[in-house]
Amino acid sequence: MKPQFADKIVWDDPRQGGAGINSAVGFIMHGGEDFLVKLLKEQQIVYTNNGRQIAEWMVKGRYPIGISAGPQHLEQFWRGGHGKNIENWNGDMSTLIGGPGFGAIALMDKAPHPNVAKLYINWLLSKEGQMEYVKSGRNSRRLDVPPADTALMAKPGVKYEDTQSEKSIPIRKRAAEISRENIKQ
Repeated sequence: MKPQFADKIVWDDPRQGGAGINSAVGFIMHGGEDFLVKLLKEQQIVYTNNGRQIAEWMVKGRYPIGISAGPQHLEQFWRGGHGKNIENWNGDMSTLIGGPGFGAIALMDKAPHPNVAKLYINWLLSKEGQMEYVKSGRNSRRLDVPPADTALMAKPGVKYEDTQSEKSIPIRKRAAEISRENIKQ
């Protein structure tokens, strides 16, 4: 909220689904609806739903602060030796927000071949399957599979709130509503 950060922030658009709305939910959970409104109205934030663009703008210094900037997009630049000074920051919050996002798996009711689907899910969740999964750059929840990205590992003593759960639907809807009402671009 510091005035010197006005016009220096890019945000994955919180009016839509995805990482941006998760951040808006987090701002409501940690600061309240008034905080989110004030942030949206006063900080002259630029919004996009292009994660690669957010990463590029951060690396080039156009917008040094990226809300919901995905490490998977920044990784492309880091491998090329760019943006090494950019790091993930969650403040001093004792509760972090998120959800399964990329990598969530479900078995649909009345699947055409339910036994094949179950066989695949059992393999995917096995150690062998998760060793393949982490090649995507995402971490496994299995403790016997080395993480792909240690910066994204769950931290001991930190509570994680799933903002994509069914119980979170009302606050997600409210965060999107506040964002649509207060973003004028």
